[in-house]
Amino acid sequence: METEVERKRRLFADIAEKAEQSIAVFTENPVATCVRVSHIVTDEWGVKLRIDRVSEPGLGPLRTAKDCCGLSTSWENLQASSREGYAAYCAWRLIFDPKFVNAFLALAARTAAEGRLVDHAAAVNCIRENYRKY
Repeated sequence: METEVERKRRLFADIAEKAEQSIAVFTENPVATCVRVSHIVTDEWGVKLRIDRVSEPGLGPLRTAKDCCGLSTSWENLQASSREGYAAYCAWRLIFDPKFVNAFLALAARTAAEGRLVDHAAAVNCIRENYRKY
């Protein structure tokens, strides 16, 4: 019988192939921005990947000195689908759904027109208003 970790590893192979080099919305309070996902690697422990900030008006930086960083989680904590990925007990979330990414970029453009950056609260509202509709 297949264990939960074995099931996640099997299902994640397809998700990882689709997510590699994709654009996603990345949230980790207080950050909310768009990133390109790459270098997805799996091993016995779990998943590791790299995110690079996508420069768009209205979107702020990551919480690092660089415009890229690594994310990782164990198989036990990974929650992933073709639409999103996150780690239980961690603050970060990646949303891949193209319709939501477009809605988020539209929010960023409106926010930039007001001379501001999208903050985490605005991103959460955008998720509530748009993401669950898709």
